[in-house]
Order: sequence, then C-alpha cells, then structure tokens
Amino acid sequence: MKLLFKYLITISIATHPGNLFGQSDSLSMFDFIYNKLYKNIAAYNIRFANIQLNGRDTKDLVEDGFEYYNAFLPDNGYKLAMEISESNLIYPNKEYKVYKVYVNNFKYVDSAHHAVRKLFDVWTRKDFLVAVSQNNNRYSIKYLSGQFFPSKIISDFNTTLNNPTSYIDYLNYRMYEYQMNNISFDRKVGANLYFNGYSDVLGNKVTILLEENNIESPKILQ
Repeated sequence: MKLLFKYLITISIATHPGNLFGQSDSLSMFDFIYNKLYKNIAAYNIRFANIQLNGRDTKDLVEDGFEYYNAFLPDNGYKLAMEISESNLIYPNKEYKVYKVYVNNFKYVDSAHHAVRKLFDVWTRKDFLVAVSQNNNRYSIKYLSGQFFPSKIISDFNTTLNNPTSYIDYLNYRMYEYQMNNISFDRKVGANLYFNGYSDVLGNKVTILLEENNIESPKILQ
C-alpha cells in the first residue's frame, strides 16, 4: 500500500537519541510519519549541508544563507513529496512496524494548483527506513536509516563484539539507505569490525566499518 504525501512544512524539530512520541488522536499513522520525518530531514540537511550530502556548498550558508534556509520552507500549499509504505521487514522489537520511505529529491507539490517546484538538484540517498509503534493513543517513531538524524537502536538487537556476525541484522537496518546486499563479516582490527557488501545505490562493493566507540554510526569505506 503506497501513498503519496504532500504536506505543509515546518522547520522546528526536537531531536532525541531514542524514540519520539506524538498524539495519535487526530493523526493517521502516515500523517505522523510524514510530520516527524520531514522536520528531521530539513534540520539534518541544513545542519550538515555539503556537496556530497545534498549538493549545497557550505559557502551557500554564508553567502546566500537565507535563500538556502528558505528553500526548506516553501510557500503555503507546497509540501515535500514522499512515498510511504509498509515494509515486509520484521523489527526485533515487535511493538514496532517498519515503514520504507522514498523521497525523490527535494520536490515540493501544490496539489490544489497542480504545481511542482524542485528546489535542489542533488539528493544523494532516496530510500529511508523508520519504525513506528502505537500504544495508548500515542505513536512512537525510530529513525532507522536515511538522510536525517538517526535514533539509537543498537539495544534492540542481540549483538556482541565476541560474535561479529551478530551485527549483520543490525547493519541491514542501519545501512538500508545504501540498499546493501550480502553483508558479511570480514575482519576484526582491535575493537573495530569490518564487513563487506554490495551497495545498489553506490553501484559497487563496499566495506562497512563498525567502531566500538561509535556503534550507532557505521561508516562506508570505498
């Protein structure tokens, strides 16, 4: 079941290392996902703007800062286009259901006037992943993988450094934005773990570095 969502945008966001909650009384699950996710995307892409991430040079923030920020706040009626659909992935914490999100560039749509505005030409990654639960009329969201501030999720997985292969399931979720295939353990160097796999997004084999002191942020080495 796929739905195309286009909503009015706000820039405010409260980032949190774990779960984020919201009332569900007047929101559908998809409304909740969109509202939370867009704010996270906007905040992240402003905070870490660079050519590799979203095609914006850091000098844009100094020389043309207002216009750059304003690009994330389009005129009334324009909403970021997203495709949000349920995933077949089964999250370790069974209270959460996994949703995949497809965002094709920074494209905003005014459905009332059938107008489209594309404010950026570069979006490095398009496939995002979140998990959502509902309990006592409240939604909870975990940001699993994507061009946004991620949630801390390692505690949801049964992992141990003494068994490096135990991290593969975790990496399949965390590295979803790279569309990884056949992740396998390669070697251990000190407290760091190295894995191999193929990224459909990058179009080549890659090495994933998992550092013991930064376990929530695996790195792609090419």
